[in-house]
Amino acid sequence: MGDEALGQATADVVTRLRKDGVTNQVVLMRHSARNYSTDPRLEPFMGLTDGGKRAALALGRALGGEIPVAPCSSYIGRCIETAYLLQRGSGCREERLNTLEEVLSPFYVKDFGRTIALVLEHDLSGFIRHWVDGAFPEDIIGPAIGAASEMLRFAEARLTGHPPGLTIGVTHDWNIFALKEFALKLPHETWGKVAYLEGVVLFRDGEHLMAVNHQTGPVVVDEALLASEEAAVVDG
Repeated sequence: MGDEALGQATADVVTRLRKDGVTNQVVLMRHSARNYSTDPRLEPFMGLTDGGKRAALALGRALGGEIPVAPCSSYIGRCIETAYLLQRGSGCREERLNTLEEVLSPFYVKDFGRTIALVLEHDLSGFIRHWVDGAFPEDIIGPAIGAASEMLRFAEARLTGHPPGLTIGVTHDWNIFALKEFALKLPHETWGKVAYLEGVVLFRDGEHLMAVNHQTGPVVVDEALLASEEAAVVDG
């Protein structure tokens, strides 16, 4: 897949919903293609590649500017870059500046060094499975279901009482893994890694919060995921 094709599947979902009359949407997506370093300490500072920048602009153009585009992002630089370029590429006449949202960041990581050690021990796939299953001590990393719940409540708040528009929340692959697992019931062992600019689209259908991505049709978000953290208990 060329860089400029990144995110096209998510853009297709947004466009299809818009044609069906869903004019108020929240897209939570992974940032664009990024640089890497062999030094884990530099991880938070790795920005987008040139190809990743072009991909974000192209996705913005694919999303179009018929409705206002409101960008928000994690406080990590590559997410800020992506959000800015998406909004710029969209050509949206109504300028809305990017806002930094803790809920889109890796807020659940309590001990960065020990978390990286767990990733190296289990590899990414094994780490995500252990995290989703709640196998790690919470003083190292908070539970994945809590991360998913926080993001879903954030999306619901953006959809409630707001005029039609497209909120684009740029986040990280771990956050999207959690959303896919709990909101869409799509385990990564079956559905694969989270690609750059891959997203989950949230919208309201009557009384229900709905979630959809390019791999499955719209599903009703479990009400338990929208409860307070203390009350969020989901079977399975």
